[in-house]
Amino acid sequence: MEKKMLKQENKFLQRQKKRKRWYRAVSILSCFVVFCTVYALILPAITMEKQTYCGEEHTHTLACYSNPDADVETAEQWESTLPTLTGNLSDDFLLVADSQIGYQESQLNYEVMDDDIIKGYTRYGDWYGEPYGDWSGMFVSFCLNYANISREIFPYDADCQSWADALSQCGMYEEAGDYAPKAGDIVFLNENAEDNEDIDHAGIVKNVSEDGNLTVVEGDCEDEVRCSTYALSDDSVKGYGILPTDESTEKAVESTAETDLGDEEQEEPSVIDTFADAGSISAGESVQIHIGNTVTLKGKSGKKHTWTANPAGCVTIQANDASAVITGTTSGTVTVTHTTQKGGSETFTIVVLSAEDAAQKISAKGSTYTVTVKGKKSVLSDGVTLHVEDFDKTEEDYPAYYQALTEDMEDATSGTISNDSFAFLKMYHIYLTKDGQEGEYVPDGNVNLQVTITYDTPPDGWSKVNWVGHYKKKNGAISKEPVSDGNSTSTGVKQIKVSGNSITFHIQSFSVFSVAALSTDSSGGSSGGGTVAKSDGSILNDDNLRWIGNAKSNEWQIVDGEYAGNKASDKITSEDEKVRVQKNVIPTGVENEFLVYLSVDTKQLFSDFFASAEYQATTSNNYHDQNLGTVVNAMTGNEKVQVSGKPQYDRLAKFTILSADAELLAEDVTLYWSQANNVTFYLKVKDGSIDKYVLIGVEVKKDSGNVVMLSEEAEQLIMSNVAQMAALNQVTDTMGDYVDFISFVSGNCSTAPSYNKETRTLTWIPAVKANPEIDKVRLDESKTVTWTDHNGNVQTQTVHKYTSWALNTTELVYKVRLAVGREGFSSAASNLNSKVGDKESYQVNASAVLSYGGGSKMSFPVPYVRGLLYDLQFEKVDKKDHTKKLSGAMFELTDTSGNTYTVTEDSKQTGLYRVVDLPWGTYTLTEKSPPSGYQLNTDGSNLWTADICYTADRSMQSDSDRTQNMIFTGNNSQDQLWQIENEKIQLYVDLFKTDMTYAYLLDGAGFSIYDCDPSQQDAVPMTGLDNISTRNGVIVDNLAVENGKTYYIVETKAPEGYQLPDNPVVTLTVNTDNTTASGQIAVTGGAGTAEVTSEKQTIDGLEVAVYQIKIPNNPGVALPKTGGTGTLPYTLSGLGIILIAFMYGYLKKRRQKTPTNDAA
Repeated sequence: MEKKMLKQENKFLQRQKKRKRWYRAVSILSCFVVFCTVYALILPAITMEKQTYCGEEHTHTLACYSNPDADVETAEQWESTLPTLTGNLSDDFLLVADSQIGYQESQLNYEVMDDDIIKGYTRYGDWYGEPYGDWSGMFVSFCLNYANISREIFPYDADCQSWADALSQCGMYEEAGDYAPKAGDIVFLNENAEDNEDIDHAGIVKNVSEDGNLTVVEGDCEDEVRCSTYALSDDSVKGYGILPTDESTEKAVESTAETDLGDEEQEEPSVIDTFADAGSISAGESVQIHIGNTVTLKGKSGKKHTWTANPAGCVTIQANDASAVITGTTSGTVTVTHTTQKGGSETFTIVVLSAEDAAQKISAKGSTYTVTVKGKKSVLSDGVTLHVEDFDKTEEDYPAYYQALTEDMEDATSGTISNDSFAFLKMYHIYLTKDGQEGEYVPDGNVNLQVTITYDTPPDGWSKVNWVGHYKKKNGAISKEPVSDGNSTSTGVKQIKVSGNSITFHIQSFSVFSVAALSTDSSGGSSGGGTVAKSDGSILNDDNLRWIGNAKSNEWQIVDGEYAGNKASDKITSEDEKVRVQKNVIPTGVENEFLVYLSVDTKQLFSDFFASAEYQATTSNNYHDQNLGTVVNAMTGNEKVQVSGKPQYDRLAKFTILSADAELLAEDVTLYWSQANNVTFYLKVKDGSIDKYVLIGVEVKKDSGNVVMLSEEAEQLIMSNVAQMAALNQVTDTMGDYVDFISFVSGNCSTAPSYNKETRTLTWIPAVKANPEIDKVRLDESKTVTWTDHNGNVQTQTVHKYTSWALNTTELVYKVRLAVGREGFSSAASNLNSKVGDKESYQVNASAVLSYGGGSKMSFPVPYVRGLLYDLQFEKVDKKDHTKKLSGAMFELTDTSGNTYTVTEDSKQTGLYRVVDLPWGTYTLTEKSPPSGYQLNTDGSNLWTADICYTADRSMQSDSDRTQNMIFTGNNSQDQLWQIENEKIQLYVDLFKTDMTYAYLLDGAGFSIYDCDPSQQDAVPMTGLDNISTRNGVIVDNLAVENGKTYYIVETKAPEGYQLPDNPVVTLTVNTDNTTASGQIAVTGGAGTAEVTSEKQTIDGLEVAVYQIKIPNNPGVALPKTGGTGTLPYTLSGLGIILIAFMYGYLKKRRQKTPTNDAA
């Protein structure tokens, strides 16, 4: 029994041991499972302990940890660190440098070089265009730039050796040891002398101590801006860059300003002949080329050059870093933009002309000369032939043409022209034929042709300035035709400067041309085509006349009556031949504004003067030794004698008065006196307010005849006194219906002119000048006079009669304005050569009448002017697609006076806006509200300035729809349309896949994104957005969405461990008209409500709204373990352990129930 008990006890102990072993095994296995599970879960966290920015799953390198957004600054941010400048170059240079001390290169944002050297981001590199470059030179350049020391004054370069070389070539560099540096110099250093001798570092000298040390502010010094000290004798100091002085800088700036001004004054782009190289232009300039031409654009230096053309297709671009060769391919106006990496841009304007606009030349050979005509190909088309023939005295009409020429030249020169006057004179018949047909070919429309006559050798009498005449026979009479020197146009004859053996002029038609040189012009002649010379004593000054012949004047507006001088030939004479008048228009530099000039000549009526003059006489005097005609200050004598020009007394004598040049002024002047014989006679005259006397007779006897030759002084005083006799009462000048009086400018007035606004009449009371210029006209009549001189000798002389006029006895200048805005005004864009009588030509005055004498009247001639109205027209287009026209924008147009004009949208053509019938001026076009779905810029780019003025811009053309008006086409004209761009309101979305808490980003989800309903049969995903898989939870980053569109985010695969939603389509509906941030994008569908937030980001240089949309998923049975192998192995392991435990328990119970042999 005892043995049996021991046996059972041993079995029990054995079972207990086995049980403990199983407990140990299960515990060990459980710990192993727990360890593996925890390790699998924390493994990704261990792997991603330090954030990477490469966006890829791979073995990370140092470059993966560079954050490209860290420490990046905008220009506004770094400019906020700069100091206030003083205006002194050196001081400002140092102030800027000092303000940067302490700045450090970024340690978070960097690039890794091939040799594993890290180059961090700096603001100086960003400004220069190399954010990760060596930056000591860029730091100094930065300081120069922000001290207002431009590259034109002092060159910059990031490469210090190249910089030193460039300064040396400019004389702005001194070697170390030969130069005593000073504060504000740039020091060039070699800090890597062991590697090479090149200059590799630069700094700014802040101070030079007495003991020979330099204090230098330098960048890229152990990755920061700091002050360092160098000995002057230090081998690393190689040389110095020397800034220009303030004085020399001012001169350089003035020189640059003068150059810029010259560019502004250039009227239009240079025109290049067909199929030619147009040379090169710089930024801001423009050039015209024809299809097939090339032009080289010279841009500024920098890094990573980009050249673009807008619109594309008109030119091809062959870029070579900072320059580009442009070839014209299609007609149009192109803006070429050159951009460098640092963000700077510059533009060039290229006008590509079509073949029809190409300059065409045709030539014809004469006897000893060649004639070349240049014009548009549309005028000088194929089949047009030029002919030239000498037109000499054998021609039947030569005398008529010769007479027309000489008359015009006499008027132009105020002289007498005869055969002897010409040093050179040739006439030519120049004309065109077409396609071999008989008769002259006359081109249609407005024609402007350039004619050049080139002689084989310089003709005898050839002058530096010659006269060109242009005449045509019409209806049996010779008519004057326009001829121009390229700046101003005359009718009939024009003085033209010559070039070598050639003379060039511009015409609008062909016929007979004369080329003449006067003998007086052999030394060079007059300038011709400049300011018209004014007569002495005229109130007109150079300022009044400076716009005549000026290409920038409104001279083109004058139809008839332009001022050409105030000589006798410029006036018309009254019927009684007592007055001559003229009225002219003088151009100004302001469109529609003119000076009006009135002048009156009065005839010198000497017989009336001497008949009514005051005489005095004495019986004896002290002037026996004086010549007759002398001026004396007082009358002397023993006894005063009564004298009169009327027959009141019985004693008389007759006088003949001669001028100082022995011209007959007056004859049979009879004087009567009261007593005595041998009387001395005096003529009383006024010298201003002083009385003076002209001695006209000494020892005059009864019934004698006396001849008096006046001295020059006496003649001048008498002329002045005669002029004062002119009885000029008043001038009434009524303005034309479309002309407004502005102001009185100058004049000879008894009282200030008055203007009645109701009657629109100017009243002028003329004042006669004290000493007007005298115009003597010698007559064919002559007379022989005989007299006895003081010595008793009888003198006989033949004298001539002449007519004398006081020129410009009184003048008036006032200013008027053509009222182009008045109802019924006819703009002249379609008739810029309008004539008197055309509806586009307007009278300056309705009437202008001079009242003089005892009731006589004389009408002034009527000048005519023309004017323009303008249409402003533009298209509203999508910025990225100019074929897309935009409707619904609202604009406001204002002029400089604050007047507002209505901008209307065309009812038939979408996106076309216009303002019609504008006067010239500067206008501001403001976009008040954009088209729906488009953004309104608030940075000033919604304002456009339109300078509308044909006077300033002769390239303007008439409106194709409203030909009577000129049209403003803007700076980007395309088919006469100014295109104004709008950019769509650009929204961006970032889509993320998260769990239902939005806290965890889920990888491995699959999506396709559509911009149309994916249920449609032909629906395809957006480009690049098919079968995309989430990475770091990101579905798509910065997806651009458009207003009014709906986008469909279709989930095709759920993340591991998550369920695919019942509705896997999430819709995004964009409505930018909803101004609330959350309302602009409506999100529906998916597993639950998407979380929508927004923030401002900078994309492509623009600050835009970016919406972050998190699309959640519900979890499934298994939870994915980021970075792990999944749950299945652990699930199977757990089930296995449970199964083993179950089997163990089952076997144990079975053994307990089975009886043992001992029990039996």
